[in-house]
Amino acid sequence: MVATSGFRQFVILLYKGLLLRKRHYIVTFFELVIPVFVASILCIMQAQQTVYSDDRDFLGRKKGNLWEDYTTYKPSDPFEYAKAYGSDVEFVFTPDNDLTRKFVEDSAEFFRRRAEFRYRRTGVKGAPSEKELERYCVQQQRDDPSTIYIGTVFQNFGNELPTSLDYKIRFNTRFGTNFKTQLKYKMGAESFTSDSYSQTHFLAWQASVEGTFIQRRAAQEGKKVALEDYY
Repeated sequence: MVATSGFRQFVILLYKGLLLRKRHYIVTFFELVIPVFVASILCIMQAQQTVYSDDRDFLGRKKGNLWEDYTTYKPSDPFEYAKAYGSDVEFVFTPDNDLTRKFVEDSAEFFRRRAEFRYRRTGVKGAPSEKELERYCVQQQRDDPSTIYIGTVFQNFGNELPTSLDYKIRFNTRFGTNFKTQLKYKMGAESFTSDSYSQTHFLAWQASVEGTFIQRRAAQEGKKVALEDYY
């Protein structure tokens, strides 16, 4: 058998197909011409559609960049409620050691500055344990309902600042939560059924604690952070 190249075999197959098409010209007409004709009708119909306006296409879709008419919203200020709510605040924390106390004092100063607490009092008090923190806040809130008591439980706060911040903020029932509810970042506890925390000092204190932590860590690493861009 004489050897042939792949290209020659391909040409032979094309020629063979051409001979078959010549014998079956009616089949060829329906296989090629009719589909092309039907597709052409659809193209013609689309081309003949009337554009309703200069800024929309034939389907009514808006032309141009979809971002041209975007809506912007002002960022939420976590200190907005604290600025408007006139009441004294006491920050109770645990564990009660020198590092944590200095950290909470700095956080309270951050809170005073950003919440514009010029004529209202902010206090700081340590508790030996979370149970004692809870007991103190419940008792004080009962005796002095006009003052806001915010409990903060820090984890891994010993002799030096931890590399990551792990803590929880605790409120009492007048803010829509049970004081035994452990609130940390997201509000998903069973006893928490509303977003009333947004109308409290929760967000302001959370921003103060985290802002202070960022400043402390940045100072240790020799970096300067403009927190005003974020808080």
